[in-house]
Amino acid sequence: SSDGIVLLLVLNNITSNTTNIYIDGKRQIIPWDESNPAPYNYSIIDYQGNYSGFQVTNPSTYVEATSIQFMNASSDENGGVFNIANGRNSTLVANYMKFVDNHSDKYGGAIAITEDGNMHLAYTRFEGNTAQKGGAIYKDATIRSSDSIGGGWSDVKFLNNGAISSTDAEGGAFYISGSSSGIYGWGSEFANNYAIGNNARGGALYNKNMTVGQIYALHGNYVQATNIAEGGAIYNGEGATINSISYLNDEERRGWVLTTGNYATGGNVARGGLIYNAGTVDNITSNSL
Repeated sequence: SSDGIVLLLVLNNITSNTTNIYIDGKRQIIPWDESNPAPYNYSIIDYQGNYSGFQVTNPSTYVEATSIQFMNASSDENGGVFNIANGRNSTLVANYMKFVDNHSDKYGGAIAITEDGNMHLAYTRFEGNTAQKGGAIYKDATIRSSDSIGGGWSDVKFLNNGAISSTDAEGGAFYISGSSSGIYGWGSEFANNYAIGNNARGGALYNKNMTVGQIYALHGNYVQATNIAEGGAIYNGEGATINSISYLNDEERRGWVLTTGNYATGGNVARGGLIYNAGTVDNITSNSL
């Protein structure tokens, strides 16, 4: 590969019984630059469609991954790469990462977190991941107040991820629910994500009842359903809040078109090409709604 070292099947089907896991690609991290299509060097772990990654079941486990590209993981359980399951108070930290073409037969094509798990993401991309709910990430857990440190996620891109189900497809890129005392996410781009099913909700984001910070770009996301389609880009449920959908006022992102080409197509009902909102959206600023 031109942008990293390929590591084949060296970390697969691992069930953690330790309390600290560190995965470091030991590659140079190039500073974030929107004009550079490949701003990092990665070590690459390719599961070749035959293996899943990590299942964390031990309470209070800390997992940190840096400068790695995980690709082609496949799981018949939740979470193609990371499944933080029954790991009460566990934390996943991912910085300068890529998750590409990973799959779960259930929830969270790349990452699934339940049972009071925390997650911190920064400068990370999710591309081409698929599952029934949460094509890239499925998070259904109580979020501790510490999870709002750094915004939960910051400067994360979700590209071409999908939720596909014969019943309810929800959250093409991200499915999030639970409870929280702090703002959970800040600074996200969602492009060309989708949900396809009998019912489909949230082509990019399915926000059941959480608080999400600033989203700065929504391009080409959609839902397609034989029955009910809601929220081509975002499904914002009862009790859910999105603080802002707007430009970030900095030179890196100045001039980006905020919302283009998002839509909902349903056999019986189609609502909210950009947003289906049953909760609160505090601020929308766009030149192309």
